Amino acid sequence: MSVLVECFEKGSRPPVGVGLKKLRPPLWEIRSSLQDRILFAWKKDQVTFLAAGNHQDIKRFLKRA
Repeated sequence: MSVLVECFEKGSRPPVGVGLKKLRPPLWEIRSSLQDRILFAWKKDQVTFLAAGNHQDIKRFLKRA
């Protein structure tokens, strides 16, 4: 997750393969491992972590949101 923090602090793009993806404003997803993802909202200088789980867990969370 240090790569994500660096992106927030410096405004830089993550390296290819990290798996940071903008889903829809303000929702983002990042891989924490090959199977696991973390869903978060990014608004200006605030990051709110919403869910963590595998790909299907995140899809289910987004359907309910």
